[in-house]
Amino acid sequence: MCCEGLKNLEVINLGDNNNLDSATNILSCLDGLSSLKSLSLSGNLFDTTSSHSYNNLTNEILPSLRGFRSLKELHLPSIGLDSDLHIQGLCTILKNVEILDISYNNFNDTDIASALSEVSSLKNLNLQGSEITLRSIHNISKLTSLEILDLAGNNLNSWPLENHGFAWPASLQDLVLRANSLSNNILSSLNGLTRLESLDLSVNNLKGLLDISGMSTLTSLKILDFSDNQVVDFVVRKGLKSLRRLDILALDSNMINGSNLQESFQAFPSVRNLTLRQNRFKGTTLARGFRGLNNLEYLALDHSSNIENEFFKSIGDLPSLKVLSMLDCGINGTLPVGDWYKLKKLEELDLSYNEFVGQLPSSFVNMTSLRTLALTDNHFIGNIGPSLASFTSLEYLNFEGNQFEFPISFTPFSNHSNLKFIYGNGNKVILDSHSTMKTWIPKFQLQVLQLSSITKANSIPLPNFLLYQYNLTYVDFTNCKLRGEFPNWSNVEQ
Repeated sequence: MCCEGLKNLEVINLGDNNNLDSATNILSCLDGLSSLKSLSLSGNLFDTTSSHSYNNLTNEILPSLRGFRSLKELHLPSIGLDSDLHIQGLCTILKNVEILDISYNNFNDTDIASALSEVSSLKNLNLQGSEITLRSIHNISKLTSLEILDLAGNNLNSWPLENHGFAWPASLQDLVLRANSLSNNILSSLNGLTRLESLDLSVNNLKGLLDISGMSTLTSLKILDFSDNQVVDFVVRKGLKSLRRLDILALDSNMINGSNLQESFQAFPSVRNLTLRQNRFKGTTLARGFRGLNNLEYLALDHSSNIENEFFKSIGDLPSLKVLSMLDCGINGTLPVGDWYKLKKLEELDLSYNEFVGQLPSSFVNMTSLRTLALTDNHFIGNIGPSLASFTSLEYLNFEGNQFEFPISFTPFSNHSNLKFIYGNGNKVILDSHSTMKTWIPKFQLQVLQLSSITKANSIPLPNFLLYQYNLTYVDFTNCKLRGEFPNWSNVEQ
């Protein structure tokens, strides 16, 4: 043995090397390290011949691992494994392994699940991208301690309408089935997974009306990802329980029926975080469609289509919202007079890269928790000051690329103490009744101030509040026609 001086060694990572010595020699050198808990040989090329021909590890190398009986973690991804027989022989010895990564190998037409059943302590199994078929995992229920299973990017597309004796391990807490071209049939197989907390069914072939009745027994489910499918609506048969513990629901890149949101979301009453980015909504999508979600705090609709400005007329129906992001949704017209003032908990609002016109509505006030406001690249007009004055928690403001009028006195911010970033390039700077105030001392300290804008005035006095700004890292007043003595910050008392 050549590692006598490493009796306390617990972790070895030899991943992604290209010119290692004979694999057998290396493993025999390490053999007998009773302290070793984690071994990684991922993606290696080993010298396997006297002519120095470098190849992946092969199935035959597995018997050389039998001396590592204390292993808790074993990582063998991308090494060219393609046999369940050698895996089975190894597993009869490595019974203490809890985390096993054999992803990106080739287990097509094998019974890899049965081969792994000897590892009674196995809790985390990664079979991602390993040509897995339904036959490969038909006996997966034998892994009775399994809690985390990653099957992303395999060949499970031929899932039958009936399960024919197939069952998932009842102990599963995290199941990843991403990118398997699975159809709606997969949902019935999930029945009974009462411990499951996270389920990823993104990038599959789920279509149309999705009957999630078979998921009603997933009473512990907290995270559900249906992104990148073609889901239109959800249905739950009457009398079945809803997913009352679900916290995060991802529905990005689908075709959700906006006219039926309130009915569809009855199955997810406790959702706090909901993403619907890049959706091609069908029907009329309104804010009131989400009002049955009483715990909803985070709503993202970025890059979605077929959303009209009518959406905002019922915005006050979402009083629990903390984040609303509707970036680049192609919304045009004026921002409606909705009950914006009811959004007392709203902390972040992003309406950037739309086609809004006109002035901000008079109700766009009193969102006293708002920290981030982004209105970038729209066609808003009018004096932005009155709305900003009531957003006293504001830290970040971006209204670049509009036609707002911005008062050079900055007095709308007189009650703000957290403001740090102002991005207002491409608007209009105006003189206001407080432009010559000399006694106003701001409560905030800016880091960035960008107001490269136009003005109709012949000249504008340099705003006096600048004298009290000593954390600035970037200032831009291009084309503002400023006049006056520039602040001497070196004399400012901090």
